[in-house]
Amino acid sequence: MNANRWRGTGRKFTGRLKEAAGRISGSRRLQIEGVLDRIIGGLQDTLGRLQDRFSGEVTDRPARPAQTASSPRARSASKAL
Repeated sequence: MNANRWRGTGRKFTGRLKEAAGRISGSRRLQIEGVLDRIIGGLQDTLGRLQDRFSGEVTDRPARPAQTASSPRARSASKAL
């Protein structure tokens, strides 16, 4: 995870807190700030994910295993031929 992903996640969290505090206190301004922080944090997190993907770093999603000839799907495909 790069810095943009960390900062984006933190900003989304802060946005949720501000939004909740605004709802509790009745402050419309604080609610709007919270929504904006969540949106900007989401964009920043997405930017970090794209940077990870194109820089070749390891992502938090495991790679899909390669299909082998002994797998049931491969066997059924070879029988159909």
